[in-house]
Amino acid sequence: MSVTYDIYVKERGRWLLACEFGWDEREAALEKAQSLAKRHYVQAVKVIRERYDKVTQRITESSAFDTSGNQVAEGTVHSVPARQVARCDHGPLPALAEFDIRTEEGDSDLQNLLASTICAALPPRL
Repeated sequence: MSVTYDIYVKERGRWLLACEFGWDEREAALEKAQSLAKRHYVQAVKVIRERYDKVTQRITESSAFDTSGNQVAEGTVHSVPARQVARCDHGPLPALAEFDIRTEEGDSDLQNLLASTICAALPPRL
């Protein structure tokens, strides 16, 4: 199981992935989020903890920090329903988040299209 802390910033009404921290960098991620929240052009900041389970090939997300008003208190963690990770011949593609592309659980056709497009662009497996 792998864990990352993704920082999203809301600028001009759009959420964008600002940076990603490893499983052991939670405090650094929270400090960076607080720093980004002070910038005048940033409307809101979220730190999302993503857990990727290699066995079930699912990602579970929870909030570690949120200034958008969708959270009761800073640092409160609430569960978000898991979403299926897109797959191709190269294995799971959790990197879809790096492209700021999120799909809902019922969007399997869109996920498959994205996975096949990304997989086609990857070098062949040896």
